[in-house]
Amino acid sequence: MQQAAPLRCMYNKKKTIFFDAVGTLFEVDQGVGFQYSRIALKFGVRQNPALLDQRFYEAFKTMPPLDFPDLLPNLLEQTEKAWWRTLVQHVFQDTIFPDFDSFFEALYSFFAGNSGEETPWTLFLETKEVLGHLSQLGYSLGIISNFDSRLQPVVTSLGIAHFFQTVTCSAQEGIAKPDQAIFKRAMEKAGCLPSNAIYIGNDPHDDGVGAKSAGIFFLLIDRKGREKVDTEQDRNVITDLREISNYL
Repeated sequence: MQQAAPLRCMYNKKKTIFFDAVGTLFEVDQGVGFQYSRIALKFGVRQNPALLDQRFYEAFKTMPPLDFPDLLPNLLEQTEKAWWRTLVQHVFQDTIFPDFDSFFEALYSFFAGNSGEETPWTLFLETKEVLGHLSQLGYSLGIISNFDSRLQPVVTSLGIAHFFQTVTCSAQEGIAKPDQAIFKRAMEKAGCLPSNAIYIGNDPHDDGVGAKSAGIFFLLIDRKGREKVDTEQDRNVITDLREISNYL
């Protein structure tokens, strides 16, 4: 009787590099407040971008995780929209809109990269260069992000979708970082073991705690030198994606 092949043969032997999305690969051009104020102005509402930015991050911290476990697939889009609608209402508290529903639909679509040439997202300067280089070297690339189902359209609009073999987002999986389960789900998709994976993210808690609890080597990208890390972790901090090569 023929013996079954060892389990390890089911997995990729090439190293898999996973990335967080916002703050790691790309960001909101000129800030959330700036983009929100731009769209609001089209609907007759003028607001201070700095105030909107502050309100956004304050409201975001109070929102539940962007995951919806046990949700039927046909309800995902409306549930995501309801989540964001609540947040946007907090951001524009005490603001009277002639037509808030139309404004929100335009804003939601805008952040999906569905506005033709115009997009609120911008890649960090080195992102395409690094992804292209890693792809040429044969690494498998993936994204693990606390994002909604607009993530795929966003990376497509930014011209980087073709670099990634897997894209794993919290809303679609029903699991959010720092839960190690979303990292394990991504590794299952990529067919890789924790010992053969690297994760790069800009949040020490959601990205760092989550990746480490799943047994994945974690690199913190701290572009502005704001995060305080202990001596043991210092060598695992980068300020630019090009520094990934030092760990390969």
